[in-house]
Amino acid sequence: MQEISPTRKSSPDGKFVSFIRSHNLWAVSTADGKEHALTLGGTEDIRKGELDWVYPEELDITTPPYWWSPDSSSVAYLEMDQRKVSQFSLLNFESYTGEAELQRYPVPQRHKSHRPRLRGFRGRRNAASDGYGR
Repeated sequence: MQEISPTRKSSPDGKFVSFIRSHNLWAVSTADGKEHALTLGGTEDIRKGELDWVYPEELDITTPPYWWSPDSSSVAYLEMDQRKVSQFSLLNFESYTGEAELQRYPVPQRHKSHRPRLRGFRGRRNAASDGYGR
């Protein structure tokens, strides 16, 4: 699979380029430029095919967490559900007023934020592997 950039990937057959927009996974046709949403419902708290800050910062993982199937018919992706991840106040030292910002930070032995998912190209759910409950 050829990588276009750190946040974009081309399908193995070269007919599509995938990317993240508004916390959802999208694909654009290289033939006609039409865009297709592969996932719906992504938010700041539920990221589909997108990592939170912990993976690149603490684990040096920068590759987007989604992968095209060899026949370009499906995309497997990691869904980050952070609604139950603890939030902590952090002081913004760049602020002149000393504002505090909430930052989600996973605490060991608590809620796991990632769920593996597999979607058919048109966004149909083909299978889900979820070891953490629904």
